[in-house]
Amino acid sequence: MSRRCPHCRKAFEPSRGNQHYCGRKCYSAVYGVVNREKIRKRRSAHRAANRDALNKRSAAYYAANWEAIDQRHAAYYAANRGGILKRRAAYYVANRERIARRAAARYAAKKMEKQRLAQTDPPLTSRRLARVPELRGVRCCGSPPGDTAAPPATSPPALTGWPKARRKNN
Repeated sequence: MSRRCPHCRKAFEPSRGNQHYCGRKCYSAVYGVVNREKIRKRRSAHRAANRDALNKRSAAYYAANWEAIDQRHAAYYAANRGGILKRRAAYYVANRERIARRAAARYAAKKMEKQRLAQTDPPLTSRRLARVPELRGVRCCGSPPGDTAAPPATSPPALTGWPKARRKNN
């Protein structure tokens, strides 16, 4: 007796009497659609319970494979550049007002924060830079420790000591 799979409409011979789908993929696809809410709740509960372990695993994977990930991203962008730019342009056209509002709000917030910092915080010193993990090892003038030469006037001060900046320049 032959049946048709209700998912993909392919004819198949059932291996047991109550087999309705041709294979595991079709059954899994239908199960996922029918039980979407239950799966979403179970997945979000799992993520909430194991957030630290999942983040640690993700960070370890990125740290071990950052070169391959960067190459893969660059290759994807190079292969799909036209489509990506079209999609980006269409998004900007469709959301121009919202983007302008957010940019204005961000600009105002940065301006207020700059004014607040100017009133309350002392200028950056080597001790204050040492407290920020990304800037540890950077002098307030911008040169890394042990560098006796004066930094060029055009270089941004914080970039000289960042590990990411050094890694990408190699």
